[in-house]
Order: sequence, then structure tokens, then C-alpha cells
Amino acid sequence: MLCPTAIFSLLCLALSVVQAVKYCGINRKNRCVAHHLCDLGFEDDRAVVNLQVTFRGNNGCESTESCCPSSKILPESEDNDWSNPPKQTKCGLVNKKGLTFTLRSADGFAQENELPWMMAVMLQTNKYLGGGSLIALDVVLTAHHITKNYGSDEIVVRAGEWDFNTETEKFPQVEIGVRKIVRFPSFNRQNGANNLALLFLKKKFVLSHHIRPICLPSENQKFDRKRCIFSGWGQDAVEQNSFMNIMKKVDLPVVGSRTCEGQMKRLKGSAFQLDESLICAGGEEGKDSCSGDGGSPLACPLDNDPERFEQAGIVNWGVGCGEADTPGVYTNVAKFRNWIDEQIARYSISTDTEESVREEEFHRPQNPTTTTRRPTTYSPEEIDADEYFTISSPVTYPPSDFPTMTIVKS
Repeated sequence: MLCPTAIFSLLCLALSVVQAVKYCGINRKNRCVAHHLCDLGFEDDRAVVNLQVTFRGNNGCESTESCCPSSKILPESEDNDWSNPPKQTKCGLVNKKGLTFTLRSADGFAQENELPWMMAVMLQTNKYLGGGSLIALDVVLTAHHITKNYGSDEIVVRAGEWDFNTETEKFPQVEIGVRKIVRFPSFNRQNGANNLALLFLKKKFVLSHHIRPICLPSENQKFDRKRCIFSGWGQDAVEQNSFMNIMKKVDLPVVGSRTCEGQMKRLKGSAFQLDESLICAGGEEGKDSCSGDGGSPLACPLDNDPERFEQAGIVNWGVGCGEADTPGVYTNVAKFRNWIDEQIARYSISTDTEESVREEEFHRPQNPTTTTRRPTTYSPEEIDADEYFTISSPVTYPPSDFPTMTIVKS
């Protein structure tokens, strides 16, 4: 609201307050307030919220809000862990129970700000391209195929996102432009080999509770049979024909390469060979990455610290979504650890000791030693159909028609 003179300043302030109040409930006597400001139940200093209520409309409030009786509304407090700068600077830390509230009945979805390394890779025009992961405060790891048609001046990355449909999160999203894209030079779109790219940012993110890097594995590290987590905003299933606004989080088993290749031969023919730059995860019915998830991370718990995570894979391609005995295919990050280190040493602007990707806090050693904008459309990248890949045309949010067979998880 524009207030042109001081005479009306008090009136404008009063009207602004009125406009900010959102009433809800059957009798419109309750108010929509942030979950942590409504005394309807707390555990471990966090409000407890049933996600299914959110999916049923949440009484007209946003996903980050409760429809709260006036008698239950609490004042904002600075006496909590997330009001102060983070004490831990290690990579791979998670907010397991969310930062300001905890979701119940949330299988398949991430808690609020649970995975602080998760990035949305977007165009300057607010079109969503896919996912990525923060591996240093100025470096994002993603897939080659979702960036290949764009220059660095066209792409931004968004950190701190959880629900694309609201701007009411306690901690704001932050967008930073890309100054340089370094793609692995021998990407093979016939089989998805060498499908990764590094986005070097124009400036560093500030380390915070909801924005921090994930760890990287040592060169050629193995993850076979480990249970790991995938996150992203792509489709939940092919037949649903829509992307998710709230971040997904799905636990998946890493499948051995020989087993995965055998399962893919059944679908692709006996000539199929899984490239050594790829790993597989999933194969459990209803649990998978899907279209719109390209570039998103597959994160596995550290052996010596299971509460922290390192990145095993990058969403690459798959056959359908969530089909039994049909795992998804991911770029094997460990195969490229040396190359990633070389590019970061050459191009990263992280030079401060406390923020450098070359320090132990942010980068697991090889030997265990601004503005915010909402996306208006989602636009999966088009890739020419070939033996292994088909892809839908760019679509608006939510997308309409998607392929039912092999798809690039863009």
C-alpha cells in the first residue's frame, strides 16, 4: 500500500495490519498464523502438524500455517535454536524434525527445511528446470541434460525452498545467479553416461540452518545395498500428470550394478549395458524419482555419522516411475570426485577458511579425514527421442501429458 503523505501514515499502518490478518475456519473467527505461533501441540519445541490436514485444504491457510483460535496464538520468541546462527558448520547436516514445525503422516515428503542442500535450478524467467545440490556455498551440482540448452546468464538457483505454492515460510528462499557452467565434456545422451554439471554462482550463500552443503563421497566409493534418500519436486507418479509443490523425500535402496543391469536387460533388451558412470537405486513399488526430478540428489548417510549425509547420485533417467524391480538410474558422483575437486579448485570463489569447499567442514575429504521469486511455470527440458530417452514437451504447472515408458527425469 502506498502512503503519499505523513498525514495518512497511521491510517496506512492500521490498514496494513488489517490486510495482513487472514481469518479461517467455519465461522471465520480463527486466524491463519505460522504453525509455531499456535499452541495446538508441541514436541521438542516444534509445533506438530498433520500433513493430511494441509492436503484437505488446511481451512484456507497456507501449508506453513495453522487455523488458530485467538486464545491459542503465541507471541514470536527469539528463545529457540533456529533464531541464532548455526553452531555446526559440518557438511551433510539435516533438520530431521523440521525447523519450526514437525509434520505427522508425512511419508514421502520432506519436513520443513529438512534437507538444506536441496536446490531448485530455474531460468531467470521463473521456469523450473530441475533439482540440484549445494556442495559449496557457491557451487551447485546438477545434471548436464537439464542445463545443456542454456547459458549461465539464463539460470538461477534457489535455496531454502520447501513449498513452491507459498511465500509464508519462516526462513526465506534465496536466489543467486550463475556465473559459469562447467559440464562434464563427454555426456552421452544415448545411455546417460557422464551426466553432470557444476554451476558456479555469482556469490556465496550465507551458511544458515536452512541452507548448507551436502558432503561428497571419496573417489570410487561404493553404496551398494545402502538405504538412501532422494528429494525433489517432480511428479509423484507418471499417471498423476502433475509436479509436487511440497518437496518429496523418498528412501530407496541402492541396487548393485550387476543386478540393475540384469533388470534393465529385461526392459531394454539383452544388448543393454549399464555404463560405469551410473548407479541404480529403487525398484520398490511406488517409491522412485520421476519426471521433473532431473539433477536432484540421492543422499546416503555417512558410515561413521549416520545423522549426516553424502551425495551418492544425481537423478538421471528411468523406465516409468515407481515400478517394482525397475530401479531408477543415477549419475555416480563418486566416479567424478576428482574431476569435481579440480573444477572447484579452479573456479570456486570460496576462499574464506570457514566457507571454503576445500575445508573439512564442507567437503568430506577423500580419505576420511537477492531476491526471492516464485516460479510461474515448470518447464522440463526437451531432449530428442532416441533408444533410451523420450521426454515430454515443456509444460506449464502442473504439466499435462507425460510419457508412460522411458523418460528422462528432467
